[in-house]
Amino acid sequence: MGHPHYKSNDKDRGILRTMLGASMATLEDVALVIGVHKSTLYKHYQEEIASSKPEGISRVAASL
Repeated sequence: MGHPHYKSNDKDRGILRTMLGASMATLEDVALVIGVHKSTLYKHYQEEIASSKPEGISRVAASL
């Protein structure tokens, strides 16, 4: 019997966006915090992974 199937959710999406957007963590770090393998993050949050860092940089630049 394998691991239970992961279901994406807003809580984990927020953790991912916060950690990657602030450039304070790698995808491996995020996977560890959420409790899944990084390939699971790619499967469920591909769009968020691609956009989190640029959005974080934009927020910092706008606050200057």
